[in-house]
Amino acid sequence: MISKAVDYCKADQLLICAYKAIQDKLKDPNYWSHVELEKLKKRAKEHYIEEQKTHCCYCNMHQNSKNHRIWDLEHIAPRAKYAHFMFEPKNLAAACPDCNTHKGDKEVLVNTRRRTYPTKSEDFKIVHPHYDKYTDHIKHRRFVYVPVTKKGKYTIYLCDLLRFTVDFIGASGSASDNSFEDEMDAAFNAEDNQDLADLALELIELQLKK
Repeated sequence: MISKAVDYCKADQLLICAYKAIQDKLKDPNYWSHVELEKLKKRAKEHYIEEQKTHCCYCNMHQNSKNHRIWDLEHIAPRAKYAHFMFEPKNLAAACPDCNTHKGDKEVLVNTRRRTYPTKSEDFKIVHPHYDKYTDHIKHRRFVYVPVTKKGKYTIYLCDLLRFTVDFIGASGSASDNSFEDEMDAAFNAEDNQDLADLALELIELQLKK
């Protein structure tokens, strides 16, 4: 969980104030790509990479680098739908590009008509990095993600976290394919692959602890 949201400097606050003065219905989500925001975005990204200890806010995978090229500054409530939340500090986090791409602009709010930014965990359908402790909703070990709550299950689905298991066992399709369960069984029953056997045992252990 992120313990401290980004604090904007005075220069950033001037830009944000000018944006907030625009009527909500006229706010352009594409303003995020404007050149004058580059320094603001850089500072915010640096803050969240550091605050999250180089772990993606969705898959919780450790990225062994603070290089900005392997990180996205993520809008939890997507700016395409909620341009008025664009600069909300608690709507920002650092995500790996794959999770950010899979999540896209999918809906994450329970109340889609909110005009003020939500302040509680229950206001979100997904695990919120500012409001939720990751392990309260998702059990994660290596390449296995097991949902503990409905919110955890939705996050796994939304960000396609099963892609790690698919890649690890070398399945030919995605986790949504009908053949995926058969491929998982075949992989876990492979006697000559100790890594897969260990993975299967970890999955069973996590399920028993739910």
